[in-house]
Amino acid sequence: MIYVVAVALILLGIGVYRFLFIPPKSIETVETPDLINMTPEQKRDHRKKERERRKKEKREWRIQRINAIKEKIYAVASKRKWLFFIIVGAIIAYLVIFKGMGGGITDGLLEKIKGLF
Repeated sequence: MIYVVAVALILLGIGVYRFLFIPPKSIETVETPDLINMTPEQKRDHRKKERERRKKEKREWRIQRINAIKEKIYAVASKRKWLFFIIVGAIIAYLVIFKGMGGGITDGLLEKIKGLF
């Protein structure tokens, strides 16, 4: 019985170790070039490519960030629009029911509704 528990704990430990400390194989690793054995021209080309890659990544990140902020602004505006409609509807309902601004047509109906409140 103790051996079974020990084996289970060891397997659980191995699983936790793999989950926490070993990166998945789907993550691409960047290969570092051998800068020592490169000619100066190759080093210059490598630095130029790296600079362009970083510039492109930063540009894409900024565009994604701007799009995320824009989507958030649209969502907040939509929420506020519906909140405005609800508040306006509540004010109109209050005026019609409790202040009698519905005109002479709805006087009997308004008295019944007022009786509920």
